[in-house]
Amino acid sequence: LGRNSIVEKSTQTLIVGGRQTDIVDGVKKIGPYAFCGREFNWTVLENNEMVFPDSVEEIGKGAFYHCLGLKSIKLGSGLKSIGDMAFEACVELGYFSSNPKPLVIPGNVESIGSEAFSSCDIMLLTLENGVKTIGEQAFFSCDQLRTVEIPSSVESIGKEAFYCEGFESIADLAETPQPYAEEMLGSVDKTF
Repeated sequence: LGRNSIVEKSTQTLIVGGRQTDIVDGVKKIGPYAFCGREFNWTVLENNEMVFPDSVEEIGKGAFYHCLGLKSIKLGSGLKSIGDMAFEACVELGYFSSNPKPLVIPGNVESIGSEAFSSCDIMLLTLENGVKTIGEQAFFSCDQLRTVEIPSSVESIGKEAFYCEGFESIADLAETPQPYAEEMLGSVDKTF
């Protein structure tokens, strides 16, 4: 399945992907560190965006850790879990100087792992209703991120999940379980 990749057929897990790999329909899981450290060639990205087919149910630990050239992602309707450090240090993710694209985490994603998007350049974030768990430091050091709306479906938010220098506001915090309210921002000196 796909070109320039190794896919374990019995589990439909993409184990190793290259900088020109297409993630095709039928792949169920992006394995741990499958694309770690790759520099993406924009010829495989649709509208400067990596599109995950609806068949992908899980993005594994560190799958896209420290990938260069990855500026935008579109997550499919079958995705349930984004692993720890899945997109950590993708420093260009979300960065479009004149026209920022929001990172949309669809409601079918139940869990966002620890440090999943840590140290990315995300400016706009949409968490759709259905997301249940946001791991520790999930958006840590996303210093371009200013606001986020927490949907009512969220049951737990890990420590320092939104510890970001430029953070300004969190909407719907009242619907977030209160034990997490102070911890999720780390020591950011803001009043909400």
